[in-house]
Amino acid sequence: SSITVEEGGVLSVSQGALLKGDVLVRSFSGSEIPEGVRVIGSGAFAGRKGLKIKLPSSVKRINDRAFDSCSSFSVKLNDELSWVGEDVFPKTVKNVKEYEGGLYISSETNPYFLLWKLKENTANVKIHPQTVIIGAHVFDDTGVEELKIPARVKQVGRSATLSSLRSFISLSDGDLKEIGEGILDGEKIKTVKLSSAISTIELADGINSKSLRTHLYDGARYIGNKDSPCLVLVRAESIRKKSFKTHEQTKIILDYAFDGHRLEKIELNEGLIRISNHAFDGCEDLREVTLPSTLRYLGSSAFYWCKSLEEITIPSSVDEIGSYAFSMSGVKRVTIEEGVKILGSSLFDNDDDLEELVIPSSVIGIHGSLCYECASLKKLSAPAKFKYIKLSYCCDNLDEVEYYE
Repeated sequence: SSITVEEGGVLSVSQGALLKGDVLVRSFSGSEIPEGVRVIGSGAFAGRKGLKIKLPSSVKRINDRAFDSCSSFSVKLNDELSWVGEDVFPKTVKNVKEYEGGLYISSETNPYFLLWKLKENTANVKIHPQTVIIGAHVFDDTGVEELKIPARVKQVGRSATLSSLRSFISLSDGDLKEIGEGILDGEKIKTVKLSSAISTIELADGINSKSLRTHLYDGARYIGNKDSPCLVLVRAESIRKKSFKTHEQTKIILDYAFDGHRLEKIELNEGLIRISNHAFDGCEDLREVTLPSTLRYLGSSAFYWCKSLEEITIPSSVDEIGSYAFSMSGVKRVTIEEGVKILGSSLFDNDDDLEELVIPSSVIGIHGSLCYECASLKKLSAPAKFKYIKLSYCCDNLDEVEYYE
């Protein structure tokens, strides 16, 4: 089970829509989206007929399947939109624009704002220079070998693995922040050039290409751009020391980057934004790590099986901690600072040394039980808004969870 509480937790109805804070949860009638809505929730308009949507300027995010299975559907996006999920739009959308075989959905001022899909599967993809968002699954089954990303693009949505892709080029001074799963997962990719704005790269199972051109620095392989070659730490390769310090330019540590390494100390640079899934999985000798104040995402199983890690502080900058992040670790003392928002499930499962866990009031979402068979756990405190979710199982020394207002 899981529970997510928006700030304030207030449900309301406005203009035929159910709202939870600034999230539009479900629309029952009409096409109007109230001003102030920031997020269109998953499936919010799914299955509706005859919709003519115009996004207000407040909307920044559209979640998965928001308009799925709608019929007789048209939409005008806003220029402030920065993120679009998977399967957001129905199979048919009215009034799309065409350019070089691509079909685009317009915003108020930009007819080529979002690349929705390709008219035909083609290996030669040319993206309009005004494009801001590339939707999910645009490149599925295309056989594309090279992607050149225009400067204004902020997001490249996820895809089935692009097994034919050899080159991914974005401008160093461009706006690209996010690359979805499947884009860089292929085994043939050799060249990746990234925008200095990059903050998220999602992978299904780490980098698979053995021919990817990287920059070697202090025993680790990086990718980036000409001016900043060490933006993304791909993998630790030839580190023979007991301690390691990431390059000062690093913004992302990719999946499995340090998997199983025998390091005892990691120094993470200020400016690091994302530690991806399984980044330090199996680092049994790791004893000391300080998470920087710039970190926003700590991935699933990031410190799984780090048996020598006894103490960790999660800084207030972190928006989300993925599931199993410290499961099977040796953590005795953990501090989750006020400001952290989302906690994944099973964070500390089978951590026999954890003695106390305090969840700050800033947390708005918990995706399941946090502690399973934590033999030493004696105190678990949480905001009262989470009293309807079971936060621990089989923790023999924990009498009860303490809830506070």
